[in-house]
Amino acid sequence: MGRGVLPGVSDSTALVVSLKFTDDSLQVDELLTVTPDSSTDRILKLHPVNEMAIMKFVPERQMMYWGIHGNTEAFLGYAERLMAQMPVDELMREKFAQSLTIMQDAKFGTIAGGGNLALSDEGAMTMFGITEVGPVEKIREAFAALGWGHRI
Repeated sequence: MGRGVLPGVSDSTALVVSLKFTDDSLQVDELLTVTPDSSTDRILKLHPVNEMAIMKFVPERQMMYWGIHGNTEAFLGYAERLMAQMPVDELMREKFAQSLTIMQDAKFGTIAGGGNLALSDEGAMTMFGITEVGPVEKIREAFAALGWGHRI
């Protein structure tokens, strides 16, 4: 992640952050401008602004929301590197690697999520995720490689 953040900082020319507080929400808007034709500018041009229409389907009154849209190959690579460092048994590591290989053939759109940070009576946080992805058969195959295919 640092490989992307540090050049972005050196390529930036301005950053504006706006915070809007209401009785039941906090809205954060930001604007970043970068030097034309810099490495960050070229990366951003590969990932044009997306209206994130999927956000209209998220449940209301959650404590936090997030959404991403762009090239997910980097995320899959990051997940693979992260898993390589996790203290899990070798069989799970192999299943995860196989699942990621299958997911490389899927086309991801917008990914959104969120939830409440407050613990429930059972001591768990409520979280959700919504992903635009296809073909769905590839995702079923990827989850089946993990042993989770019966739930999708």
